[in-house]
Amino acid sequence: MIINYKDKKLIFTHIQKCGGTSVINFFKHRKNHNKIKFDIKHLKKINEDIDDYFKFTIIRNPWDRMVSFYHYHKEKILDNKFPTKTWKYIKNLNFNEFLKSNKFQLWALRNNITDYITYNKKTYIDYYINFENLEKDFEIIKKISGKCGKLNKVNNSNHLNYKKYYDEKNKEIISYLFNEEINFFNFKFNKKINLKSLNKKYMIKLS
Repeated sequence: MIINYKDKKLIFTHIQKCGGTSVINFFKHRKNHNKIKFDIKHLKKINEDIDDYFKFTIIRNPWDRMVSFYHYHKEKILDNKFPTKTWKYIKNLNFNEFLKSNKFQLWALRNNITDYITYNKKTYIDYYINFENLEKDFEIIKKISGKCGKLNKVNNSNHLNYKKYYDEKNKEIISYLFNEEINFFNFKFNKKINLKSLNKKYMIKLS
């Protein structure tokens, strides 16, 4: 999504259950989950260059993200607060059953993080924020945009540590469905991701 704040040109790629709504609220922007290709196509229509924009996103370990995804949607469904019917079928499913469902697996194969940040096999993100370090990593976005204030966390779901929901079999389901993003970011089930190499180019430019 394109965010024009004062004279700063930003694009934030909002990936589900990565803390993106907090960023949207920070900039008082409308919510969406557009893949970056739609921003690129829009900019071409108005004769603007994607390279003139600072592009950032938040990423999250897929095993963790899917636990949050499942519980968030289930809580909304049980509270009758979910606006669409897409995920209503999970109302009576446990987490394992959800991961094995055809509808979820088809969605997952089309919604790797890499699907959101690439277009024509090219990656466009300048800066990656680690969900686990969201507030700290977001300080750079404040510096670039010139906007101050607190980043308030919203849309939290109620669940245990994600590792409690997995056994070897369902870990492998996530490994298969999110293979592209796992390989791209080198995600590990038990290990915190290191984004220094991906952010190195921009960090040199910023210093």
